[in-house]
Amino acid sequence: MALSINNIIYGIGVATLLSSCSVNKKYSRPELETPQSYRNTVEVTGDTISLPYKTFFKDTYLTALIDKALDKNKDISIAMMSLRQLDLSYKQAKLGLLPTADLSISAARNYLSKSSLNGSLSEQFTGNQHMDDYSASLNISWEADIWGKLRCKKNLQEQASSCNVKIYQHCEHVL
Repeated sequence: MALSINNIIYGIGVATLLSSCSVNKKYSRPELETPQSYRNTVEVTGDTISLPYKTFFKDTYLTALIDKALDKNKDISIAMMSLRQLDLSYKQAKLGLLPTADLSISAARNYLSKSSLNGSLSEQFTGNQHMDDYSASLNISWEADIWGKLRCKKNLQEQASSCNVKIYQHCEHVL
């Protein structure tokens, strides 16, 4: 009886293995109807003119709502901050061609101990219990743009700034 139960278990195992390895009908992907382009393109002709929304819409309430939506739009405010940042970096790059000047002025007053040699002698000669120390320095430097590094940086910032202005104008026009 033990052999017959083992034979049955082996038979079920072999049948399971053979049925799991069977090859079914080959999968074929169904055809999908997809558009040729992501968005519909509009051809601009003499009849279609891109007008600003304030001239296109005559309703003042509608234009006020559009203005309010543009003011509250976070994407446009981020674009404006990016434009300000690029404008400042362009000005900084432009000023890199100019010389720099550093001025440093300092004053110090030291009170010397009467029991030290300097303190006792200082009080005898100057009549003061303190010593005043004044200093001033002026450094002027100018980086010679021999290899064109500063000029290239200025041109790069100028191009980035003008590019972002165009992107902002396009976003504002589209919205």
